[in-house]
Amino acid sequence: MSYLPPGWTLERLQIATVDDLRQIPEERLHEIDEKLIPVENVPVRLVIGRATHNEHRRKVRAERGLPPAPGVPLFEKNDDPVVEVVERGGFDDFGFIVFRTDYSDEERWEQWHKEFQRIIDASMKRASGGKKIEDKCLLLTYEDEEDMASATHEQILQAYYGYQENEGIPAGFETGMCLVVDSAVMDSITTNKPWVYALDLSFDFDDESPLADGEYSGYFRVAIDSIITELYPTLTAMTPSELWPSDNRIWESAFE
Repeated sequence: MSYLPPGWTLERLQIATVDDLRQIPEERLHEIDEKLIPVENVPVRLVIGRATHNEHRRKVRAERGLPPAPGVPLFEKNDDPVVEVVERGGFDDFGFIVFRTDYSDEERWEQWHKEFQRIIDASMKRASGGKKIEDKCLLLTYEDEEDMASATHEQILQAYYGYQENEGIPAGFETGMCLVVDSAVMDSITTNKPWVYALDLSFDFDDESPLADGEYSGYFRVAIDSIITELYPTLTAMTPSELWPSDNRIWESAFE
């Protein structure tokens, strides 16, 4: 049974913030069942995960007759989740693979890509602790006019898995999704909320059965500003289908 601080209810625990956890004795945090915390509440789950890790390490050292050793700090880090995910994974590089499917205007593409990168860079600069990983952040572009011009989602998946088999995908890019840029995506760069398509790499796009209203389509629009700081870390805790906004809005955060 999970530990509940005096006066707390299960409902309060489920909406707890990191600041709420600071009010609980650190030696009791490992007693909270992480499964009770919504998967989208990544910061709180990370704190509880660290506490559980420290308790496990304490027990192992005690069983081996070793003296206590300092544990992982629970609250000293105030980094954004993407920073913690990258550092915990030990990635040399991280990000997404971006598939270009529109080759109608090279100048338009170059202008789009320049603005796309500017938005990504700005989002990293705003992220707490982002400076520590900004040089590792890469959006790898897959360009092949012959095979990718107006490519279907199924063709994009085939290209992704072909590349994975032949070249290998670095661990920091294994997110379960890739990004897709077509004409509509490039048009959005002049709006107040530029976006790209995020494609679920596990979805069966080869199934030609029509989708029912409100049924998961295997892809959705994501605000460029949210790609790295929101989507990337959230994919470590939630699947693409869980993140899919069924109302077709542009995805910005799991906390919307």
